[in-house]
Amino acid sequence: MKQLTYLIMAWMIASCQPVGGQTVRVEGDLKQWHRVTLVLEGPGTSEADVENPFLDYRVDVLFSKGQESYRVPGYFAADGNAGESSATEGNVWKVHFRPDEPGIWNYRVSFRKGKDLAVLDGWFRSGATPDPEGPDPVSGTDPDGPGEGVGPDGAKGSLVIGESDKNEPDFRAKGRIVNGGKGYFIFQGSDEIWIKNGADSPENFLAYEDFDQTSRFSLTEGVREGEADPKKSLHRYEAHTGDWDQGDPTWQGGKGKGIIGAVNYLASQGVNSVYMLTMNIMGDGKDVWPYTRRNERYRFDCSKLDQWEVVFDHMERKGIMLHFVLQETENECLLDMGYTNVQRRVYLRELVARFGHHLGVTWNLGEENGPASWTPIGQTDAQRKAMASYLKQINPYPCNVV
Repeated sequence: MKQLTYLIMAWMIASCQPVGGQTVRVEGDLKQWHRVTLVLEGPGTSEADVENPFLDYRVDVLFSKGQESYRVPGYFAADGNAGESSATEGNVWKVHFRPDEPGIWNYRVSFRKGKDLAVLDGWFRSGATPDPEGPDPVSGTDPDGPGEGVGPDGAKGSLVIGESDKNEPDFRAKGRIVNGGKGYFIFQGSDEIWIKNGADSPENFLAYEDFDQTSRFSLTEGVREGEADPKKSLHRYEAHTGDWDQGDPTWQGGKGKGIIGAVNYLASQGVNSVYMLTMNIMGDGKDVWPYTRRNERYRFDCSKLDQWEVVFDHMERKGIMLHFVLQETENECLLDMGYTNVQRRVYLRELVARFGHHLGVTWNLGEENGPASWTPIGQTDAQRKAMASYLKQINPYPCNVV
C-alpha cells in the first residue's frame, strides 16, 4: 500500500503541467541516475526555418534539490519521434536530466527566443543558483535571461525520484563516472575506482549505413593511408548482426541490428569504452557529422542524432563509456577558424544538450591537434583552452575533458 501511494504521488507531481496552452510532459524512469526527460511543447518550426531553432531559441531547465542544482540545456527535437519518423519539423523540445539523489527535485523552465540567443555568454552558465526564483550567480540577471519568453517559459514542477533498481555493468547502478583527481576515474560521490579500457577503431564508428543522412564524401580520387575510401560502403557491422539479442533496440522497422550487435560483442569481451569521432568533415573518413548537410555549420539533423542516442543509451546499459572525439587535425580550424565563436559554440551545445547527460562520457578536444605536414594550420594553445573552457561551462554535470 505504501508503494502504491508513492507511485500515485509521483504520477500526480510529475504529470503534464499546462502553461498558457503549452505543456511540459515527463518521460522516463523517476529514479536516481536514470534519464528523466522533460518534453516541452513549443513553437512550431523546422531544421531549415529562417529563425534557426538551434540558434534563435534557447531552452534551459533549472533542476534543484536543497542547495544542489543543475541548469540543463535542451534541444529542438522536431516531432519528438524523429528517429522513427525522420521528421525535420515539429514543435517539440527535450531536456534530459540525471538526478544524482533520490527525493523531490523541483524544476523551472526557461524557454526564450532571440537572435543567436543559444550561444550568448553569461546568464545561462551551468551550476546556477539553487533558488529557481533568484538571480543568476554569473550575471546577476533575471534567471530567464534576455529574449522573449515563448512556449512553456516559466513553467514549474516537481519530480519524486526513487532509488535505482539497476545492476552492473549498467552505469545506472553506481552513477556518473568522474575524474578522481589521482589519475583514475571514480564513481561520483564515492572512492570506487573505474578503470577505462577500450577500442579506438574504427574512429568513424558512427559512419553506419542505417543512420539517416549518412554518406561518405571526398573531393579527391586518391586515398592516403588511414583514410576511408569514398568508393567503398559505409560500416554495416554485418558480422555482428547475430550478436543482436531479442529485446535490444532498433529503429525504423529493424534498422540498427549491426551496430547494436557490435556493442554487445564489445561488452562481452570486457571492453568498457569506445572512441568515436562526432565530426570528421575534411578528415580521414569524411563520413560523420551531426549537421543536416555536410557543408552546414548551424543546423542539426534531428533524426540522425535521435538514432545516435539509441546506440549511446544501449552502450550505457552495457557499461561502455562514450569517448567523444570532437574533431581531427584536418578540421580543427573548420569551425570559426579555430576560435570558439558561433559555429563551435552551437556544435558543442547541441552535443552537450543531447548526449551530455550520459553517465560515462569523455570529451576529447581532438584526435590530433596542432599543425601537421599535411594540415599546416592548427589551433593554438589559447584556442584549445577556450574550447575546453566553453565545453565545461555549458555542461551541467561534472565532465571529463581531455
